[in-house]
Amino acid sequence: MTTGLTLSAVCILGLIVIVGGIVIGFHFWDKD
Repeated sequence: MTTGLTLSAVCILGLIVIVGGIVIGFHFWDKD
């Protein structure tokens, strides 16, 4: 089983979600 590959994918997805959330948060902050 490719456990390492799955872990890497989860970590990358997590980073994208975190970065995306921060970017969206800043955009909403600027709008106000």
